[in-house]
Amino acid sequence: MHKTKITSQTIVLLLFLVVLSSCATKYGPVSHSLLSSKYGYSDSPIDSVTWQVIFSGNEATSVDVVERYALFRAAELTTEKGYDYFIVLDRNIEAQTITHTGPPMTNSSTEPWSDPLTGAHGTVTTTTTTRDIDTGTAHSSMKMIRMFKGQKPADMTQSYDAKAMLKLMSQSIDR
Repeated sequence: MHKTKITSQTIVLLLFLVVLSSCATKYGPVSHSLLSSKYGYSDSPIDSVTWQVIFSGNEATSVDVVERYALFRAAELTTEKGYDYFIVLDRNIEAQTITHTGPPMTNSSTEPWSDPLTGAHGTVTTTTTTRDIDTGTAHSSMKMIRMFKGQKPADMTQSYDAKAMLKLMSQSIDR
């Protein structure tokens, strides 16, 4: 006979971890609240026309989505600052292994025993404690961009028309 003691706190924690790990990161800024995640976009100026844009996803967010959201944020930032197009000066993708360790789960079992030499018999109880461990990979995309005013040059590689990108990509952004 196996008995497992599961408390309501354990159930709530397991449900929270399942919901958290099964949902891809939505597009939005990183929040620095204790109750919110560390996933989303952030940006910081290098100078008046050069910015670093980062989008960090959770384990359920594909690297393609992280890349697309970083470019979308670069286009938003370019228009917010009054510019028309931007170029990507540098890019980097980072992968981080995330490990979720579940709460301890204790299992006890009672088994009969008997000694064939003496005829003695009784029961023995065995208790084991286990934890569920789940790992995943979360990606971040960093883009160093420089913003410009005017018409985007057709021959400039890695240049993006910010308004055209926003119009084209806005339907595929999960907010």
